[in-house]
Amino acid sequence: MKIIAKANLPTPARCALFTLQKQGLAFNFSPPGLLNGGESCLVCECPELNTLTSLKKDWRYDYYSLYGYPLPSTNYTCVPKVGLIELNRDKNSEMAHVVSETRTSYMSSLIKQLGHHHMIRKAYVGLHDILHEGKFITTRGEPLTCFEYQAWGPSEPRDRLDEEDCAMLDDKKQWRVTRCSEKLPYLCELWAGGDNPKDITTGLLYCSRIKDDGLFIFV
Repeated sequence: MKIIAKANLPTPARCALFTLQKQGLAFNFSPPGLLNGGESCLVCECPELNTLTSLKKDWRYDYYSLYGYPLPSTNYTCVPKVGLIELNRDKNSEMAHVVSETRTSYMSSLIKQLGHHHMIRKAYVGLHDILHEGKFITTRGEPLTCFEYQAWGPSEPRDRLDEEDCAMLDDKKQWRVTRCSEKLPYLCELWAGGDNPKDITTGLLYCSRIKDDGLFIFV
C-alpha cells in the first residue's frame, strides 16, 4: 500500500479531509496517545482489496477506506487519483466517468496497459447522446455542457449514422463516437459509499469479464 502524504492531525475526520485534498483513496489514522512522535495520518494511494495482502499489522493505526465493506474484490484495478475501475459489472458499478483531464489521462493509460497483449486500444465509457441527438450526457445524467473539460478526437463528435450514439476512450487520451453495437470492452467504475443511482444508459448496460490474466475480453 503506497503512502502518498503524511500529516499529524487530531481526528479521523481531519485525516479524511486531508486524504481528499491529496486525492488519496484510503488512509491510516492513529488515535491520540498511541504514537511517540511521527504522523498520525497516512494517506494511501489505493484502497485495500479483499485479500488484505498490502496491510501491515500495526496496532497503533486504524485503516479507513472510501469503499467500506465488503472490501472490493481483486477484479478491480486501482487508478490513482480516480478510483476503482472494474470489468465485471455488479450493482455498485456503472460506466466510468471520464469528464476530467485526470480521469481521461489515467483511464487511457489503463486501456493501453490492460489491452497491450490483445491489441485493444479503446473501450466504452460513460458518455452518450442516446436520449437527445447531439446532447451528450454521462451515465449519471450530467450534461457534457456542465464541464469545461472535453477530449474529443479530431472531427469528433461525429454523427454519420443514427446509431452512433455511444462514446469510447482510446489509448491516445481521446474520446470518439461509435455505434453502441460495436464489440468493444467496457470501462466501469465502482462508486464509493454504497449503491449508485440506477444507470440510465439504455444501450450499454454490461461490462466485459476479466480473464485469468487480467485482460479485457469482448462480450
